[in-house]
Amino acid sequence: MTGIDSRSPKRHAIAVLAALALLLILAAAGCQLDRAGIALRPNPAGLTVDPELACPGDNVGLRWNLTGLPRSGDNCRSCTVSSTCAEGFSCVDGLCCRTMALAGGSTCNVAGRCLPSTVNMTLGTSDPAIAVPELPRPLPLRGGISLPVTSSIDVTAAGSFALPLEGISDRAHVRVNLSPDDPLPLRFPFVCEGSRFAWTLHDFTALGPSTSDALRIETVRNTTRLAIMVTGGEPSRGPVRIEAFGETTAFGGLAPRGRWFAFIPADALAGLPPPSCSPTGVMNRLPDIGIDMRLVCRKR
Repeated sequence: MTGIDSRSPKRHAIAVLAALALLLILAAAGCQLDRAGIALRPNPAGLTVDPELACPGDNVGLRWNLTGLPRSGDNCRSCTVSSTCAEGFSCVDGLCCRTMALAGGSTCNVAGRCLPSTVNMTLGTSDPAIAVPELPRPLPLRGGISLPVTSSIDVTAAGSFALPLEGISDRAHVRVNLSPDDPLPLRFPFVCEGSRFAWTLHDFTALGPSTSDALRIETVRNTTRLAIMVTGGEPSRGPVRIEAFGETTAFGGLAPRGRWFAFIPADALAGLPPPSCSPTGVMNRLPDIGIDMRLVCRKR
């Protein structure tokens, strides 16, 4: 008969105690976890700039929109009258809402969740010479400031909010037109519309960029290997024919705004197989059209 090792129970007890000690150490470490180094999940601040294409000396409007931040039920405070809400809050639809301090956006109930009532955010630029105005406190959900620019800059937003604990991160760019040798490119992609073909228009209002009141077109250059016809500007002018890789001053003095149209005329397509548009695909696709606008800033 095989004998039983009397040391086995002792060894088992030691192993259990060691495991318990390890668990206690891990638990203590978890309680003392330093959260300062944990990156908060970024959320956009809805940064927009106007104009996006500016002239030296312009004041550029910078706006933010924080109404898209995550909502949480922990931000909602029930009430019956405004006197039961904290200072700066009022009772709206049974909830304490900071509608005055967070002007332009409500922190009220949406499917049982509310926007953060406290948001911390700072704005900065890539040009240290620009003094960014201090943002109001408490910060409105929607708001804006004005910045003077002399060169192209990036504008950044950074911050945080609680419940849920997350961060704010966003970026916008302002290009300042310093030289006509840095043109503004526009593209008109070839598309099929049913059985017909065309080139998409460029609408500055919808597609941007927004442009300074001081900007004017000097020349328009065709970057396409075929002659094109172009219409556009503010006020609109054209159609104007521009030969392959040619340049025109016909749009000189117009603002780079409005709706721009371009197409390749029939005589320039001579000798090319006609494109065929069908639900299954496109045959003999024609080239996209491109133009470069040389812009100048008017003297003020």
